[in-house]
Amino acid sequence: MEKALQRKIEEGLIFLDQQFSTEVSERCCKHLFLLKRWNKVFNLTGIQDLNEMVVKHVLDSAAIVPFLKGEKIIDVGSGAGFPGVPMALLLPNTAFYLLDSNGKKVRFLTEIKSQLELDNVTIVNDRVEKHVATSPYDMVVCRAFSSLEKIILNCSKLVASNGSILAMKAEIPEKELSAARYFSPGLIVHEIETPSLQLPRHVVEMQPRVTIQN
Repeated sequence: MEKALQRKIEEGLIFLDQQFSTEVSERCCKHLFLLKRWNKVFNLTGIQDLNEMVVKHVLDSAAIVPFLKGEKIIDVGSGAGFPGVPMALLLPNTAFYLLDSNGKKVRFLTEIKSQLELDNVTIVNDRVEKHVATSPYDMVVCRAFSSLEKIILNCSKLVASNGSILAMKAEIPEKELSAARYFSPGLIVHEIETPSLQLPRHVVEMQPRVTIQN
């Protein structure tokens, strides 16, 4: 089972044109097996099937890697570690901060950091509205977090002046895009393709025109 799962991850990463080592795919597998074990008690994800986790969690997270820039990136609402953990595995020289306010998810993230020996990861137990960075982040990344407008309102204070916010979304209503463009006129929508996922996926890149105080 583990070898088949690892092969599925590797095939997906090749499809996404990602550079990776066998160690990366092995650690991705370990993440999923730990998630499945913890999920029986803590209900960290609604996805139960490991093959489905590969597609909807690991590969969907890896699909955003080409859009990442900078040396310090925060994953807001990291949950069970997506997209933060796959991103950190694929970019070991980048510092990643995984933020979540849910105690049980933070405990799981702390365990994952330890088990996978993720030296480039810092776990942050906080609400995004209250989080104060010691220095601005080059990028804020979020997945299935909120509306684009709320993402900008909550996250703009965390971003460096030349940084940006990346929001992973499925379908995006035009009304939501219009509201977001008020705060980020240069907003760009990128279509992405996640292997074996028959659903629309987008990365919305936003540069807030001013720092918005909540």
